[in-house]
Amino acid sequence: MWPHAIKREHQRAESTNEQNSFLKPIAEWYGCSVGEAKLGCHIVFNQGQLETWLKARIRLIHAWDALPPGPLSAERVERPILIVGLPRTGTTFLFNLLMQDPALRAPLHWELFEPVPGVGEPPLGAQHVAKIQARLEGFTQLLPGIEDVHPMEATMAEECIAAMAHEFSSLIFTATFNVASYSEWLLAKPSPSHAHVFRWHRKLLQFLQLREHAETEAGAGAEEEAAGAAAGAA
Repeated sequence: MWPHAIKREHQRAESTNEQNSFLKPIAEWYGCSVGEAKLGCHIVFNQGQLETWLKARIRLIHAWDALPPGPLSAERVERPILIVGLPRTGTTFLFNLLMQDPALRAPLHWELFEPVPGVGEPPLGAQHVAKIQARLEGFTQLLPGIEDVHPMEATMAEECIAAMAHEFSSLIFTATFNVASYSEWLLAKPSPSHAHVFRWHRKLLQFLQLREHAETEAGAGAEEEAAGAAAGAA
């Protein structure tokens, strides 16, 4: 499937220059990683990682296109809290600590890595999350001790670099492979050239928030219906 077939599918699913903004960054990462990292057999893991992000991106675009016009762009992300810090300084811990406040909401690992299930896969819910958790456990087996450095759970709060990975302009890739040339390219880009990443990030947060509101309203409606049926039976 990599790289031509999935690229063709992505180009078919997208129609605007804004949506195709991922092409230059993914080409940069792929070229740097293959040329510099000397991945050997690990190139399969690299390709699998890129496919994961591309699939998530494609499915999100299809989900957005299926929504009625208006509600997604009208969804307000109120007063986001931004946590800024160097690696290994406790930002992940603080992020998950803040999430314990019921008044706050952070995107979860599964919501950024696989926000929309694929065709024929378990629907949103416990089975979907369990599938992602199993994949995480497989990853931690490949890197013994990684959880002592960076705990990972499907239902933990996940950081912005995962959302930015959908645009392939993210340091999450260099956390997996030591590819200095990609980091240099990404960090040297002028600020305006990162705008597409933040537009994507905002739209993803709007989508997650809109979906949660819809699920909450559906749940409240079901409870009211059940209460009405119980009252009628009484």
